[in-house]
Amino acid sequence: MKPAAFLLTVLLSAAVAFGVAKYTAPAGTSAAKETAFQRVMRTQTIRCAYALSGPPRFIPDPNTKALQGSLVDIMEEIGKVLHLKIEWAEDTGYGTFAENLRSGKEDMFCGTVWTSSARAHKILLTSPLFFAAIHAYVKEGDNRFDNKLEALNDASVTFSVMDGASGLAVASTTFPKANLYKVPQLGNISEIMMGVSTGKADATIFDESNVLAYNKKNAQHPLRRVIGIPPLRLYGESFAVGMGEFELRELLNTAISELQNNGTIDNILKKYEAEYGRFERARDPFAPI
Repeated sequence: MKPAAFLLTVLLSAAVAFGVAKYTAPAGTSAAKETAFQRVMRTQTIRCAYALSGPPRFIPDPNTKALQGSLVDIMEEIGKVLHLKIEWAEDTGYGTFAENLRSGKEDMFCGTVWTSSARAHKILLTSPLFFAAIHAYVKEGDNRFDNKLEALNDASVTFSVMDGASGLAVASTTFPKANLYKVPQLGNISEIMMGVSTGKADATIFDESNVLAYNKKNAQHPLRRVIGIPPLRLYGESFAVGMGEFELRELLNTAISELQNNGTIDNILKKYEAEYGRFERARDPFAPI
């Protein structure tokens, strides 16, 4: 090769190499988004969204506003066994927590979600902490439906439910002839029960602990369980993480399993049951049948 041609080849190769080294991604592209699991490992902190659904799950201190309650106790124990700090970041309610998880605003939802299909396309759920039997509830003094399950499935009956939540799915499938009074997802779950107390609806679908907590604050207009009919559903109560966050879910599941097996979750629930009703436990595989 002639010297001039050889020099030209060297210069072109150097230019190409320099161009590759200096290449920057086009505007609008970015590095891979940090997952919630990676963020938790980096910060050694779990940022919790939650919903002030009321006792016994969340009981804000009237003076300091510090959170207490069964789910606070359980989550703090999860933090201890995982050697992670728990930060109670924001009361999102049930309306916006899924979007917050998707956007990375919080790492997990530390309120509980019923393990139904209602939100399965938006979130991943952990193993159940405990189980809740779901019953039909009406205004105190209303005996129309006692021992008459089919009487609730009538066009003259209206159920109070939250839009997009599990209670709506239960009412729609179990009582398809009934009407629905829908509370927006951004509302508080107490508004669902208030729909029955104020006469906007005839019945609602809930677990015992939430109704007992509501009745304590609304003693003049309490709800009662429709007697003589079986539970409508039995749902696990689980924490939630964003879609695709399998590593974070498995991290939490490992801690939940440990705390169930060593009796920690059982002891926490016992603290609140006398006042707020029984929580059905995840079954001990070694318990006698």
